[in-house]
Amino acid sequence: MRRYNDTDVSTRLKEVTRLTQDEAVFTEATARVTTAQESLTALTDPQLITKLEAAFENIDDSPRFDYLRSAQDALTVT
Repeated sequence: MRRYNDTDVSTRLKEVTRLTQDEAVFTEATARVTTAQESLTALTDPQLITKLEAAFENIDDSPRFDYLRSAQDALTVT
């Protein structure tokens, strides 16, 4: 247990987990944009717009919130 604490593995694990969650936001954003591009002829479909604009989870507490929020903003249909 001491070695675990001395090497700060818990902090590194938290950082890797956070990075994985952040990466998932960009992966999901890419998938949504691709879906929207493929469905442009049906863009007036409210279900498509709702799916495109759905809020991402787990971005509020990220140290990279500003970048992740940009992905969310890019998916907002005005």
